[in-house]
Amino acid sequence: MVANILAKVLTSKDIKGMEGKMIEFLNYLMNIQVGESSIERPITSLGFSVALMHLLKVGEITQYFIKSEGLQM
Repeated sequence: MVANILAKVLTSKDIKGMEGKMIEFLNYLMNIQVGESSIERPITSLGFSVALMHLLKVGEITQYFIKSEGLQM
């Protein structure tokens, strides 16, 4: 739920210049999915999918996701 909210805020049309933060959050999400994070409570698959859906609506983030081999996950 929190991941979903953060993704919505970062991709809000009212907030410009947040691409760096979006990429940082995307990297965080991808690290969690591949088990490279030390957080105690991982994000559920649904939470991950919804957050990713919001982030990938931004063209620059989609390109970064593809270049980072995110499709391999």
